[in-house]
Amino acid sequence: SGREVASETNPEAVSEELIACLKQGHVNRVSLGVQSADDGMLKRLGRRHTWDQAVRAVDLLQRQGLTNLSCDLMYSLPGQSRMMWQKTLRQAVSLQVPHLSLYSLTIEEHSAFGRSGQQPLDDQTESEMYFEAVDFLRAQGYQHYEISNFARPGRQSQHNLQYWKYHDFYGVGLGASGKLGNFRYDNTRNFQQYLAGQWVAERIDLSETDRQFEMLMMNLRLAEGLDLRRYDQCFSIPFEQRHAAALQRCLNSGWLTLHDSILRPTEQGMALLNSVLEEFMD
Repeated sequence: SGREVASETNPEAVSEELIACLKQGHVNRVSLGVQSADDGMLKRLGRRHTWDQAVRAVDLLQRQGLTNLSCDLMYSLPGQSRMMWQKTLRQAVSLQVPHLSLYSLTIEEHSAFGRSGQQPLDDQTESEMYFEAVDFLRAQGYQHYEISNFARPGRQSQHNLQYWKYHDFYGVGLGASGKLGNFRYDNTRNFQQYLAGQWVAERIDLSETDRQFEMLMMNLRLAEGLDLRRYDQCFSIPFEQRHAAALQRCLNSGWLTLHDSILRPTEQGMALLNSVLEEFMD
């Protein structure tokens, strides 16, 4: 049917048996949690694979015909130098995968990292690592199509584009989330309840204001931006009327551009999206 069927896994789990199962389930896109090319850093992160295992996993998937691959990479890690990050980027590009996702470290209070007292790098270094990656990957032929995501032309994640464009999507399975029209929902994590047909654990009703902000927030993650004509069709007050002052401030700051009713983030605007969105908050 040409539809994307995606699965996530880690390098140490990739085997011929797993690939056979994925193919049986018609999976045609695989995202791998590679994270780093530095084995010491992987150990510090509590990962169970080495860089060599990641290389072997990618090779095995490619040889078995699963070539639509993405690798997750992490930066702003405790003890990570910019040279280590540059090496990870170079090594990841050498794998010749069509998609890369880059994430800075977020430490949850009750995680092992949080309890250990380790901290991400300072904001300045994190920002430099981000822009370094953007410049390097664009020079290598990757399109920076979303804040954290880079793809060869035509190889963007279709699944992710669905919710970045603020379309509806189903959440199927334990703990999955979905959005339908004016509400979002989270499925139960209880197996017995799910089997009994009591799928939804929480329903979150969305006001028009909620939906306006979420559409803006999700679409401004994308380089292609927000089509204000679509926005105006969905809501009672036109965007440029509702947000005239905030829009002007963001245009003047060089964070956003507006041409032919398409509102796009600049590279700086992407990196400072939280600041951009604060301008539009009621």
